[in-house]
Parts: sequence; structure tokens; C-alpha cells
Amino acid sequence: MTTIDKQTIRQLVQESFAETKTNNFGAIGHPEEKIWAKIDCGFAAGDDPLYPYYKKEIGDFFWTPAEAYKKFYPDAQVEDKDLTVLSIVFASDDHTRELQRKQKKAPNFRWLYARNCFETIEGELCDHIIERLAKAGIRAVAPDMSPQWGWRQSEKFGLSCNWSHRHSAYIAGLGTWGLCDGMITRLGKAVRFTTLVLETKLPADPRPYKDYHYWCLFYRTGKCDSCIKACPAGAISKDGHNKDLCEAYINDFKHSYIDSNALNANGPFGCGLCQGNVPCQKGVPKGLDDYDGQDSSGNAAN
Repeated sequence: MTTIDKQTIRQLVQESFAETKTNNFGAIGHPEEKIWAKIDCGFAAGDDPLYPYYKKEIGDFFWTPAEAYKKFYPDAQVEDKDLTVLSIVFASDDHTRELQRKQKKAPNFRWLYARNCFETIEGELCDHIIERLAKAGIRAVAPDMSPQWGWRQSEKFGLSCNWSHRHSAYIAGLGTWGLCDGMITRLGKAVRFTTLVLETKLPADPRPYKDYHYWCLFYRTGKCDSCIKACPAGAISKDGHNKDLCEAYINDFKHSYIDSNALNANGPFGCGLCQGNVPCQKGVPKGLDDYDGQDSSGNAAN
């Protein structure tokens, strides 16, 4: 099995990101402006015990890294221990973030467009990375590009899918969940994620937090209710995030945007106000990025 070091892969990811042609606001008149301003990445061991733990908690439909990998290479003689999971976080540009902070009822159009076309940008980036890794002798797959990827109903967590970018991001040390289910990273909460499973074994990155809510002010101090106040659907409370109310609100407001030529009516729509006027929008809240202990064992969240 061929291998290269993590720093080389990080550089490869950044170079691929710089070459991603769809990452701009050209469709809405601003081709010189990037939709996603920067990215970061982290590495998780394919046999990290959190993967089977999540499978047990979320449902049998949830894939381990080897199960995801074999959706593309069914005859591959690999196990989880032979794989590395590469998690990538995309940070929204500052102008879009500032506009989103001012919204009260629905997302600003730049935010909406960025969400609507994210999978196109994600797909182009993943293709670039997979191609470059292949030239280095490493096979890699993007789990959510599999025709078998899809949404399922978890008995415990409701609407879920069989591969979760956020769970992999948590395992790879990139972020923890907030009260609203959004993920708080060092690049903030105005982010999105993708994942690649690599057929190579690399050292895992440490998780710089004690538990899966460690970078959320509400769970650490009990004093922050910013995302509760920001949610126009009433889908966030001190008990967490109501996915059904959230989805119903999005389905209601998106009809006023569907006729826009810049948007794909069949593509994803998102509200994201819980990632707008909140103290974690641009980074980990001050004082919370303080953990220097051992890796956490984690708990299920979705």
C-alpha cells in the first residue's frame, strides 16, 4: 500500500481548492469573489472506535469507513484499520457572513446561493483531490458521491444519513456540535464539510476537546442563547434542535426563491440564521479553545 505524509496531502488539498473553478459568485454577478474563502482539513483513523459507536447509536445504515470505501471498490481487501479518513471544512467568505448576521427571517441571497451550489463545488474539489492522490498511488473515495448514499430515519435521532461529514469532522479534530446542531470549528460555524476515505494508513490528528459540545457556549456556560434567538422557525430551544420544524420552515420560504435563474430548484436550500448572528460564527468563542488533555471518547450527536 502506497503512502505519503499528511503535510503533502494538506498541500495537495489547498492546491486543489485554489484550482476549483466553480468556487465563485459568477452566477450572481461577482465572478471575482470566492464563495468559500478558505478550507482546513483533519485526519481520522479508519478504525477509530467512534465509527462503530456511531453506527450502533444512529442505526445499522450508518457506514464505517470500510463500508463506505467498498461502495466504490467492492472487491477491495481492506478493513477499517487500513484506511484514513480525510475531513475537509469550507469557511464562508466574510462578506456573506456579515450579510447573514443582519438577517431576521430568511438567509441573504449570497448565503442561499452558496448552500444551493455547494455540492457542485464539493464534487469538483473531491474529483481534483482523488485524481491527484491516484497519481501518487493512493485510491480515495468520496462517500456521499456513492449512488447508495442517502437519507434514512434513525430511531434515536430522526432524519439522518448513512455517512456524516460532521461526525467525521468531529473525529478528525475539526469541531464540536453547537446547540443548534451546527458544527463549531476554528474557522467558525458558517462552514460546510466534505470527506474522503483514503486507502492508506496515516496518523490521526488529536481531538482538542473533551466532548462533542466542548466549543459551544451554551453547553459550557449555560449563558448563551444566540442561536435560539436567531432561529425564525422556533426550531431551537434549550433542549436542542427540532429537525422537523427546521425543515418545514425551509420548505416554506424557499418557494419565493425557486424561480431565480441562479438557483437550482432541485438543489439544497438552507436557512443558516443559526450560523449568522452568533458568537461562534467566525471561530471558537473566546476562552473555549482550551483543552490540552487526551482525546475524548465522544458521544453520538446528529
